Amino acid sequence: MHGAGRAQADTMAYLNLGTGIAAGFVKGGRLWRGARGTAGEVGHISVDPAGPLCRCGQRGCIEAFCGGGAIAERWGRPAALPVLDVFDQADAGDADATALRDGLAYGVASAIRVIVLSGDVETVVLGGGVTALGDRMLSRVVDELATVAAASPFLRSLGLAERVELLPPGSPAAALGAALIGADATVPTPGSGDCAASVSEPAGSAATVSVAAVSAPSVSEPAVREPSVSDRKAVFHG
Repeated sequence: MHGAGRAQADTMAYLNLGTGIAAGFVKGGRLWRGARGTAGEVGHISVDPAGPLCRCGQRGCIEAFCGGGAIAERWGRPAALPVLDVFDQADAGDADATALRDGLAYGVASAIRVIVLSGDVETVVLGGGVTALGDRMLSRVVDELATVAAASPFLRSLGLAERVELLPPGSPAAALGAALIGADATVPTPGSGDCAASVSEPAGSAATVSVAAVSAPSVSEPAVREPSVSDRKAVFHG
């Protein structure tokens, strides 16, 4: 949606769309984990009490709508890449696939709305295996955000769609983030509190490096991985 310069904002969030859903919040280049390390566990926020059953036991969780594992389970048809198959079949007019695809867009848009309303971050960067769908996914999320904004002057004033960016394909954000967090655990940074190591950004790599320390683990996805071929298979298989 915007160039790399926007990703250098003081406050941002990384939303991982993988087997599970989780977010990481960054302020001033540092990861904020919260009082007990669960900050960003947006996947288990219910946005529809009558929605699909989530693995956590609630109904209508964001993860139940847009988590790769949940979509694969609800799709229930044999496919090498279930989420991709859902999109392909929806394009072909399959009603069940269309409902799942619409639900994915609704779930991601809901997560973005929750993140912005709770943290007022300047940028929400989307990453994880499901983002391998690229604009096929992102355009529907943006449309969902626009639909909600059209009915609410308040949400419209927030410019939600303008705050969203897609992590560049092949970005090593997760690996760099894990390395920084590991290094911070080994060599404490004075005054760091419960934050991870700060992120320095080489010129021209803002979108890649500034997200590096943002990947927060999900309850159902212990590690955040980038959309490599193997990750896509893991995510789409659930």
